[in-house]
Amino acid sequence: MLMTSIITTRRNAVSPVIATVILIAVAVALEIAVAFQASGLTSSSSKYEKLGVNTQYATGNSASGWRVYLGGQNTGSSG
Repeated sequence: MLMTSIITTRRNAVSPVIATVILIAVAVALEIAVAFQASGLTSSSSKYEKLGVNTQYATGNSASGWRVYLGGQNTGSSG
């Protein structure tokens, strides 16, 4: 009888415990990044834009066309 030998190659892989720790670390890092982005801590959250229109009028007529004039002022804290 002819016996054939099966040659198996042993692959070195990351242990399941280390893989779990790496996955949890990546998930926590992504969660922190999303939380900072959502709460506005990565940018200046105390400044805002606000345009107040204080003057407006229109001249002309429907035959020749209208000109609309708007006067505004930045009343926000970033300007």
